[in-house]
Amino acid sequence: MKGSYKRPPSRRRALLIRAFVFFCTCGVLLMLAAWSSEHPMVTVQTLHVSGTKEVEAPELKDFVMRSLEGRYAYLFSRANVFLYPERTIEKKLLSTFLELKSARLSLDSLTALSLEVTERSPRYLWCGEARAPEVHIPDQCYFVDDDGWIFMNAPYFSGRVYFEMYGVPEGERLPVEEGRSEPLGRRFLSGEDFARVIRFIEGLKSLGIEPVFLIAKGEGGDQMLLENGVQIFFNRNDDPATMTNTLSNALQSEELPLVALTDINTKLQYVDLRYPKRVYYRFE
Repeated sequence: MKGSYKRPPSRRRALLIRAFVFFCTCGVLLMLAAWSSEHPMVTVQTLHVSGTKEVEAPELKDFVMRSLEGRYAYLFSRANVFLYPERTIEKKLLSTFLELKSARLSLDSLTALSLEVTERSPRYLWCGEARAPEVHIPDQCYFVDDDGWIFMNAPYFSGRVYFEMYGVPEGERLPVEEGRSEPLGRRFLSGEDFARVIRFIEGLKSLGIEPVFLIAKGEGGDQMLLENGVQIFFNRNDDPATMTNTLSNALQSEELPLVALTDINTKLQYVDLRYPKRVYYRFE
């Protein structure tokens, strides 16, 4: 009786079997990893918020927790402490809450995150592209921080509480959420221009002069207005210290005494500092 002969499986068939086993194993491991990614021991259960003053902490907490909902590629939990989208959430916080100057997420434990924020402080008011002389208190103004960012609607003030700024916002724009209309998220002036203007304001104050309005016009020069109606013309591109020193020297003369810029009943109409090392002025 002749023995039977069994043909060995072909090389191709062996490779297919191995590939099938490999992919099945990977699939099982992938499903296990996806299942374990949402285990309560390694997912965010609590969030600690610090640094808030004006923005409500529960509002920030709710925003972050909602941002952790869902899965990556329908598999891995976004709330997993090793996979959560840290930088994406931080950017969304800053584009949604313009009151925030910075936001930093960090890991507290395997089930808790910490959110540390810094808020913008209102230092000035932006009250429109032009100032109407007949309007004593504008109806709508916006808060401006010390870097020149217009970030929040301001309430109505019955008196003058903050220094007021007027002019077309021409600085950079923050990456704000869709539907947020200007001027919110816009810088009033470019960073360098704004810094020079603020240094000039401080320079005037050091001389005993209290400006209350800025009207940014760009070409042809800008205006600083005093409470008594005196106008100070200047170029925002000029060095603030030089302009302050030039005005200080002019105030040493009898023709232009300091009281002319501070007296409520002054006859002085304007002071012009747009020309290097020269001061032009006019009385009624």
